[in-house]
Amino acid sequence: MDTNQLNGALPTSIGFSKFLSQLSLYSNSLSEIPAELCSLTLLIHLNLSKNLLKSIPTALWEMTNLQFLSISDNALEGTVPSQISKMVNL
Repeated sequence: MDTNQLNGALPTSIGFSKFLSQLSLYSNSLSEIPAELCSLTLLIHLNLSKNLLKSIPTALWEMTNLQFLSISDNALEGTVPSQISKMVNL
Protein backbone atom coordinates (compact mmCIF):
# COMPACT_ATOMS: atom_id res chain seq x y z
CA MET A 1 0.00 0.00 0.00
CA ASP A 2 2.95 2.25 -0.73
CA THR A 3 2.38 5.83 -1.87
CA ASN A 4 -1.42 5.75 -1.71
CA GLN A 5 -2.02 9.04 0.09
CA LEU A 6 -3.30 7.19 3.16
CA ASN A 7 -3.61 9.59 6.07
CA GLY A 8 -4.58 9.65 9.72
CA ALA A 9 -4.64 6.45 11.71
CA LEU A 10 -4.42 2.96 10.31
CA PRO A 11 -7.72 1.21 11.17
CA THR A 12 -7.71 -1.10 14.18
CA SER A 13 -9.25 -3.79 11.97
CA ILE A 14 -5.74 -4.40 10.58
CA GLY A 15 -5.40 -6.72 13.59
CA PHE A 16 -7.84 -9.15 11.94
CA SER A 17 -5.40 -9.88 9.11
CA LYS A 18 -3.94 -12.83 11.01
CA PHE A 19 -2.17 -14.40 8.02
CA LEU A 20 -0.48 -11.21 6.83
CA SER A 21 3.27 -11.73 6.54
CA GLN A 22 4.33 -8.51 4.78
CA LEU A 23 2.99 -4.99 5.09
CA SER A 24 4.48 -1.94 3.43
CA LEU A 25 2.92 1.45 4.07
CA TYR A 26 5.86 3.45 2.71
CA SER A 27 5.34 7.08 1.72
CA ASN A 28 1.87 7.87 3.00
CA SER A 29 0.73 10.38 5.61
CA LEU A 30 -0.11 8.00 8.44
CA SER A 31 0.03 9.62 11.85
CA GLU A 32 -0.85 6.66 14.05
CA ILE A 33 -0.33 2.91 14.09
CA PRO A 34 -2.83 1.00 16.27
CA ALA A 35 -1.61 -1.49 18.86
CA GLU A 36 -3.75 -4.11 17.07
CA LEU A 37 -1.08 -4.25 14.37
CA CYS A 38 1.15 -5.92 16.94
CA SER A 39 -1.18 -8.92 17.14
CA LEU A 40 -0.06 -10.02 13.67
CA THR A 41 2.25 -12.79 14.82
CA LEU A 42 3.10 -13.98 11.28
CA LEU A 43 4.28 -10.55 10.16
CA ILE A 44 7.95 -10.68 9.14
CA HIS A 45 8.27 -7.53 6.97
CA LEU A 46 6.98 -4.13 8.10
CA ASN A 47 7.78 -0.88 6.33
CA LEU A 48 6.39 2.27 7.95
CA SER A 49 8.95 4.64 6.43
CA LYS A 50 8.16 8.12 5.18
CA ASN A 51 4.98 8.79 7.14
CA LEU A 52 4.06 11.25 9.89
CA LEU A 53 4.38 8.90 12.86
CA LYS A 54 5.35 10.52 16.16
CA SER A 55 5.38 7.28 18.14
CA ILE A 56 5.34 3.53 17.71
CA PRO A 57 3.09 1.26 19.81
CA THR A 58 5.09 -0.23 22.67
CA ALA A 59 3.84 -3.70 21.75
CA LEU A 60 5.66 -3.45 18.40
CA TRP A 61 8.93 -4.14 20.20
CA GLU A 62 7.47 -7.52 21.25
CA MET A 63 7.05 -8.63 17.61
CA THR A 64 10.01 -10.99 17.72
CA ASN A 65 9.20 -12.65 14.37
CA LEU A 66 9.90 -9.45 12.42
CA GLN A 67 12.86 -9.85 10.09
CA PHE A 68 12.59 -6.41 8.49
CA LEU A 69 11.44 -3.18 10.12
CA SER A 70 11.80 0.27 8.61
CA ILE A 71 10.57 3.33 10.48
CA SER A 72 12.85 5.92 8.91
CA ASP A 73 11.76 9.37 7.78
CA ASN A 74 8.98 9.89 10.31
CA ALA A 75 8.52 12.46 13.09
CA LEU A 76 9.40 10.02 15.89
CA GLU A 77 10.05 11.52 19.30
CA GLY A 78 11.88 10.17 22.33
CA THR A 79 14.47 7.44 22.69
CA VAL A 80 14.72 3.94 21.29
CA PRO A 81 13.27 1.60 23.93
CA SER A 82 15.43 -1.17 25.38
CA GLN A 83 12.82 -3.73 24.27
CA ILE A 84 14.24 -3.49 20.76
CA SER A 85 16.88 -5.95 21.94
CA LYS A 86 14.15 -8.65 21.96
CA MET A 87 13.83 -8.34 18.18
CA VAL A 88 16.57 -10.87 17.49
CA ASN A 89 15.44 -11.69 13.93
CA LEU A 90 15.86 -8.18 12.55
